[in-house]
Amino acid sequence: MQNNPFGEPGSGPGVPYPQDKPLGIVMMVLNLCCGVGVGGLVVGGGALLGGIGAAAATQGGETGGAVAAGAAGGLIMVLGVVTILLGLVGAAAGYGIMNSQRWGFILGLVGAVLNLVTTVIQLVGGNGTSVVGLVVSGAIAYYCWARLNGKMGSPPV
Repeated sequence: MQNNPFGEPGSGPGVPYPQDKPLGIVMMVLNLCCGVGVGGLVVGGGALLGGIGAAAATQGGETGGAVAAGAAGGLIMVLGVVTILLGLVGAAAGYGIMNSQRWGFILGLVGAVLNLVTTVIQLVGGNGTSVVGLVVSGAIAYYCWARLNGKMGSPPV
């Protein structure tokens, strides 16, 4: 049995840490609503753009515009599908964290680090709204790392 230096609950192997459940639920809800929901809207928007743009360009007799609109719509749809998949992975990580499972923390850590990298890229590009994402991803990455290493409660099994 590994003791927690702060005397917090969850000090035995396999004992859930009290913050795991609420964090896991929040991660599941946000990933399903934001990731999957927004990804679905992006897929629909890409399909709409591709269809309307290609039809409008074809009506005007300009096939180059039709190809460009179709390609842009297709690319947007691919980005939407990737967003949906990342949302599902984040929701799965949230489920694992909620149940204090080791795989959930590993998946959450990997996802949060990937999100940190993309957020830093957005910040370098001049998007100041990414600061909130940077803080949230950093907090999730730290929490998963700390739980895996026994810095908060005992390491999950």
